[in-house]
Amino acid sequence: MLDAFLEDMARQPFSDGASDCVLTVADWVVTKGHPDPAAPFRGRYGTARQRLRLVREAGGMVALMEAGASRAGLEPTAEPLREDVGLILAHGQAVAAICLGRQWALKGEGLVVAEPAEILAAWRV
Repeated sequence: MLDAFLEDMARQPFSDGASDCVLTVADWVVTKGHPDPAAPFRGRYGTARQRLRLVREAGGMVALMEAGASRAGLEPTAEPLREDVGLILAHGQAVAAICLGRQWALKGEGLVVAEPAEILAAWRV
């Protein structure tokens, strides 16, 4: 199931408010049968500026992701496994991503796989 999701993720171009890192992770969580963690802000932004404002209003990326994880009924984990989700520091920025093991899949122009500099937060899916 994850491999098919990642293949689809790779085909989709990055688009604020449609196919960005947070919404892609939320889509994965929904695919796994959980409530939509991004429901309150879907359709509320379509530009980078609007996205940044929404993150700021939420109290930052950690707060935004924690609230979404709570909405979806996800439990925090200190040891993420394949298919879990999290907020990682990669390429100098905090991004929502899906755990593949040592590496994480994140939304860029298609699919980006990175080894995080730091795992800021993670949740069991």
